[in-house]
Amino acid sequence: MKNILVLTDILPVSTISQKKYENDILLETEDQILSVKSGLKFTYIYSLPRTFPFLTVFKKRWKEYNTLQKTKFYNLKNRKIHVLGIIQLRFKLSFRNILFDLSYWLDKEYIAEIIKKSRPDIIHAQDASTSAYLARKISKDYDIPYIVTLRYIGRVKKDKLIQRNLDSAAKLIALSPTQVKNASRLTQKKIELIPHGIDAKFFVKKDFKQTLTPLKFVVIARLLPLKNIDKVINALLTIKKDFIFDIYGDGPEFNRLQEIIKANGMESKIFLKGRISNSSLPSILPNYDMFIMPSYPETLGRVYFEAMACSLPIMATKNAGVDGIITDGVEGFLVQPTQESITECIIKIVNNPTILTKMGIMAHKTVKNYTWDRISNKYYDVYHSI
Repeated sequence: MKNILVLTDILPVSTISQKKYENDILLETEDQILSVKSGLKFTYIYSLPRTFPFLTVFKKRWKEYNTLQKTKFYNLKNRKIHVLGIIQLRFKLSFRNILFDLSYWLDKEYIAEIIKKSRPDIIHAQDASTSAYLARKISKDYDIPYIVTLRYIGRVKKDKLIQRNLDSAAKLIALSPTQVKNASRLTQKKIELIPHGIDAKFFVKKDFKQTLTPLKFVVIARLLPLKNIDKVINALLTIKKDFIFDIYGDGPEFNRLQEIIKANGMESKIFLKGRISNSSLPSILPNYDMFIMPSYPETLGRVYFEAMACSLPIMATKNAGVDGIITDGVEGFLVQPTQESITECIIKIVNNPTILTKMGIMAHKTVKNYTWDRISNKYYDVYHSI
């Protein structure tokens, strides 16, 4: 039995408003690995911004953070999730390692308790900054090797803290080819590409005999500015031909997008559909002609793979997410996250919609390389190589 200690800041937390609908991909990854292989046990430490009692009167989320910090754990899908508060500021500082050191010292006894109970053989940090820093500190104090998944890593030119985190790791894992390229600027270590997996339930047959009139576009996302959905709407405003654009999800941009749609009289073509369960996607996605989400920055949202498995070509951004997994003009289109580039692509699609059928077939074929069976085996091999 190998014990894996996972350090992360991306788990759902029902008691924190902004984290309630957070991605649960780590738990799904664990479930998928254990469905294929045995002999692994996972323990989780969730880090969140440390708040102090005097701050709780200013913002609701600070009060929620402080309450959870006091509890020190919460339950999620039959798992006990340990909680650590990390002193963080919204902007990067050259001395942020001092703040991290202080955070580590404040929770040192609790960390020792977790280590004693879980007896980890490997630490798996789920980002190159905060989680990897904690992994490096625990590794040094308890002589436990650690792995870093390069989540969130952008086009960083120089960052001494992240460089130390990466250089001291036993293994580095990237979720996308773009992450491999970005991290290679910071370290000479070998980086293994292991994207998110795709569930077999998404490989459904699409009826390509359906008419492409009207064209049906779809996006499923947390409605944030970085998703650039407003730019997609603005691009569609220039289109004279009939189309439908369904937007599934909620978030801070919901009201603003609603105002744009209403102000331009597009209520009969563009629809805000609200949240949708992941289990509903295999029956819904095949009804569309293209998945559009030109978000930037973008790690590699699993929804891209889910759409591709349903034979939808995708629109995504260059130098992010699926770039390097798909090829521009083959499984879909890669655009710059600008209004001009997105509009140009939309016009190209509307003027020649028949290209979407071949692209959808290619997307379905490409994503078969990323089934959970294959991805689970890769993780298992990494864990047992240390």
